[in-house]
Amino acid sequence: PLRPHTRYLPILTPTTHYSPSPTDPTLFWIHDSSGRFIDSLTHSRLTFLHTRFHSHAHLHPHLSPGSFESEIALLLLRYADGRTTNGVTTTLKDHYAIPSTWLPLFRHHLSITRERFASPLNVHYDTIEYWSAHARDALFGAIFNGLSTRWGPPAEINPPYTPHLLYTTLRWAIAAASLSSPALSLLILPVWEDPSRGLHRYSTLLTDPRVHRICRIPHDSFSFLPPSSFRG
Repeated sequence: PLRPHTRYLPILTPTTHYSPSPTDPTLFWIHDSSGRFIDSLTHSRLTFLHTRFHSHAHLHPHLSPGSFESEIALLLLRYADGRTTNGVTTTLKDHYAIPSTWLPLFRHHLSITRERFASPLNVHYDTIEYWSAHARDALFGAIFNGLSTRWGPPAEINPPYTPHLLYTTLRWAIAAASLSSPALSLLILPVWEDPSRGLHRYSTLLTDPRVHRICRIPHDSFSFLPPSSFRG
């Protein structure tokens, strides 16, 4: 287990280290070998990643895993705002998570324990299976690309709010509902009724009989968890 107020040095390669923030003991600061600050993580998120890494990294020798410390640094760098890694550009506004209070409701009423669009940095702690945008996230238990495998067991789906992904994701959900073993997909979608925004195309699919609107949540009563909830 990781303990606040303890300095952790690299185990395998002296490239990265992390230590408690001098101003907030619930945060850990991550630095490279030159002492340059990379980012911070909450103690709970770092502990979660530590557990996931040591449970999954050895399953992916083809990725040539480094030490936990070095992989944490690489993880934070590939999810830095505006960073492009292997053709995927990170936009932090697309990495807001569903509030933790909602997940138990999904699990209780719909048996949902999977997330189709997540990352090691924002996946909920009780999620048993999740998909992310980077293949190397497999070192922390992720499956690469939420649109790369057949949809099966119930999953919560909160895609980036871009025209292409909103439309494509809903098409995938409808297709999965048509399989011989239909899949349950719970999508969290925005309501944008102004065509000038260019984000309304997916709404043309909402009249499909396989789509059911469970509820519409007023804008002022729902707040996503921002990346700072996990990264400090």
